[in-house]
Amino acid sequence: MAVASILMFAGAKTGYDPHSQTPAKSRHRYRAFRKKVAKFPGFLRGDTFRLILNLEGGSLEEVEDKVHRAYPFADGGYIGSNIRYSIPTTNITLSLADYVFSLVVISKPYGDEDPDDSNTKMTIELVRLHLKICASDGDGTVQIPKQAARLIVSQLEVKPHYLIRRAEHLAKKIPKKSLVDFVKYFWSKDPSTNPPYLTYDNTPSISFQ
Repeated sequence: MAVASILMFAGAKTGYDPHSQTPAKSRHRYRAFRKKVAKFPGFLRGDTFRLILNLEGGSLEEVEDKVHRAYPFADGGYIGSNIRYSIPTTNITLSLADYVFSLVVISKPYGDEDPDDSNTKMTIELVRLHLKICASDGDGTVQIPKQAARLIVSQLEVKPHYLIRRAEHLAKKIPKKSLVDFVKYFWSKDPSTNPPYLTYDNTPSISFQ
C-alpha cells in the first residue's frame, strides 16, 4: 500500500516511531513528522479544523462522545473510540499533565477495491486532541478535569495520478510496507492487547500518544 509506505518512510526520516518511543519523545517528533507528510508532493493539503471541546470532567465516555460529535468527517465515532482507548486509565503519577493524543487515519471510498486506481479518492487525516488528565489521590486512576480541550484535524488528499506516474521512482526510494506494518508502527500500544479500531471503510485509524 503506497500511502502506508510513504507515511512510515516520513516517520523514519523524522525519527518518529510511536510504537517504541515514550509519549514525551513521540510528541516532539510528531511535529516534524506532520511537516514532512504535508510537504510530500503526492499529497494535497486540505482543510484544518480547530475545535474546542467543553468537558465537564470525570468521564472517558464524555471525551469519546464529545470527539464523536465534534469530528468534522463521517468516521467520528471510530475516532472517538480510538482516542478514548489510547488514554491511560491507571499508573499516572503526575497530579496534572497535558497530553496530546493523536491519530493517523487513511480513508478511501467504501467498496473501492483498487486503491491504486487513478480515480480513487483517498484522504489522510492527522488528528490531535490536547487534553489535561490527572491522577486520583487514592489509587492513581486517571481523572479528566473540567476543561476546554482542543481537537485539531488536518486533512490531506492523496494525488493518485502522482503516485502512479512516479511509482517506479518511489519504489526505489521508499521501502514497501504492508497495512499490518503500518498498524504496528503507528500504534503506541501492544497491538495484541490494544488492537486499533477500523473505520467504516476498512482502513485503519491508528492511535498513538
